[in-house]
Amino acid sequence: VALCREAERCYEKGLALWLISDLKAGGALSLYTREHGYFGHACPDWLAAHLTRQPKHIQQNGEEFCVEQIGSAGHVYLFGGGHVSQELEPVLSHLGFRCVVLEDRPEFARRELFPTAESIRLIDFTRISEYVTLGPEDYVCILTRGHSYDTAVQAQVLPCRPCYVGVIGSRKKASGVRKALMEDYGLPEELLDQIVTPIGLDIGGETPAEIAISIAAQLIQTRAALKE
Repeated sequence: VALCREAERCYEKGLALWLISDLKAGGALSLYTREHGYFGHACPDWLAAHLTRQPKHIQQNGEEFCVEQIGSAGHVYLFGGGHVSQELEPVLSHLGFRCVVLEDRPEFARRELFPTAESIRLIDFTRISEYVTLGPEDYVCILTRGHSYDTAVQAQVLPCRPCYVGVIGSRKKASGVRKALMEDYGLPEELLDQIVTPIGLDIGGETPAEIAISIAAQLIQTRAALKE
């Protein structure tokens, strides 16, 4: 019961969480977060270096453990609260993604539009770092109302190296944005190659709901690949 409560607290805080079973101790269980260390059954300090996204069977120094990540620190950041985001957020939340909606228009940053989002924030798209901190566990979906906003957001999020950056729009539009990111912001091609645009799997979707499904499918695909 205590472990379950601790796991729930870690999830609520958005912490990466690992479940560890000590096979030499009859399968005794413990939890681990990078922020707080171990909770429950005692584990050796060296074990933390072996904890990744992939489940593992680890043997070392006469000890034996099974470890599995059961909670991710990552969030999906939806830049833009328009029709696609309104269709996408509930689908992603139902799939276990932790969604944060970011908007600069008060009328699109309302809880009633995103009832299941973890957080909704009214921000300035030119000063993202003042509102969120992005990292390699995070997913970014850029769904703003214009390419100038898309460009500004991409310029700020790409150096943070999130695991996924998807941008709505056509390939023709993407070419112009890519050029601006190189010439005006000095971003290297290596970072620009991370961008997925048009966002989502190519399933022929046209309506906001259909586009949302294509994006959700691509995020599932990305999440699965990270665990391989």
